[in-house]
Amino acid sequence: MARLSFEATKLYLEINEFAWKIPTPLSAEAAFAGMAAYRAWVGYPELVTFFTEFRDELQERVDKGLGAIPDERFRYTCHSSLPFYDLSILKLLEERFKAVNVMDMLQWLREDADWLYDPNDPVGSLAYRVSFHPANLLHGTMADFTEEARQAIIHTKPDCVIFFSTVGCRHGGGSEKISKDMVEREFGIPWITIDVDVLDKRFITKEKIADKLEGFFETVENSKPYKERRKAL
Repeated sequence: MARLSFEATKLYLEINEFAWKIPTPLSAEAAFAGMAAYRAWVGYPELVTFFTEFRDELQERVDKGLGAIPDERFRYTCHSSLPFYDLSILKLLEERFKAVNVMDMLQWLREDADWLYDPNDPVGSLAYRVSFHPANLLHGTMADFTEEARQAIIHTKPDCVIFFSTVGCRHGGGSEKISKDMVEREFGIPWITIDVDVLDKRFITKEKIADKLEGFFETVENSKPYKERRKAL
């Protein structure tokens, strides 16, 4: 089980890294499927098979220059989990704004995932794996969390950051100002915070979110980093 779990972890990292390609071949819906499968099946041979086929399909799309959506315009990272209460918001971002998700902090794994340090000690290795598991960032210091957010931006090259701030989430809410200040200071890319509820769609409607994003992407389009990236394409 430890060996299968390790193989799945390595494949999961490869799949996530495909999202960083320009254009990204990985739709937001597909990215969520990977996370759901990893959490449900890690340690099973079926997951290794699924991830292997998933990775190969993404590689084929990259080789052919096929993006997740036609005419990709914006790339964003989520400084939060995806908006699970209504994942159609991700489709809204893709279809209306031509914006693709290249990473969310719930799926960001630390760079070193070589957690199977001793095949003869599978239990100890699995315990060590917790350090590299998705969402592990929620269990460290604020300095660690902010640094991992910084590394995510360096690797994924987004044009902006969207923070779906779940009401009542102390991890996310407590990190907002420190992380936002770092992002704006070091990268100069725009940040938007959208308050949501983890389950209740009535807290904020998709239409209101769309209105907020309309103005936000105008800001992104006028930002210096965005103009420089588009000019280089």
